[in-house]
Amino acid sequence: MLDKIRKGEIKLVVQRFSPFSEVSREVSRSLSLPRYPEGAIISMLERRLEEKEVELICLNCFNRWKTRVGRLDDRPKCRRCKAIRIGVVTEGFPNLKKRLKDEEKKIVSRVSASASLVVSYGKFAILTLAGRGIGVTTAARILRNFRFIELLRSEEERKRLLKEIWRAEIQYARTRGFWD
Repeated sequence: MLDKIRKGEIKLVVQRFSPFSEVSREVSRSLSLPRYPEGAIISMLERRLEEKEVELICLNCFNRWKTRVGRLDDRPKCRRCKAIRIGVVTEGFPNLKKRLKDEEKKIVSRVSASASLVVSYGKFAILTLAGRGIGVTTAARILRNFRFIELLRSEEERKRLLKEIWRAEIQYARTRGFWD
């Protein structure tokens, strides 16, 4: 067959994708994108999450501070009162000395829920919440498949957690256009 092509007995016709064909566009894009080994992606993700700065609040004494995820102890505690009920502060967190509006109450509720995750999963809850587009509900869904002690002991379990965070970030990237 190759000889017939070389001799010109069989002609090859190259056809371009229709600009309206989403399927063909996706196929051509997936063929042209470089493929990184999964291990390299997970390592880059871990480095990014460990370097991310988060703001934390103690729900006991309301002390607030910022730190990088990688600097946290396995079981984070308040620097002032040593309490373990530490929440991850999200944007729009209100001043707790005034009367709260309904929207502010929702934000406080999410921070309280994040503190519950931190009590159960320690630093791994904060690491999960540091992922792009990962809120308390998604973090809880991811973390319920893990045990804190296993995450501490097993590198394999930590890599599995990072893969789940990666999947959640991909899902968020695909659907963020539909969010409010």
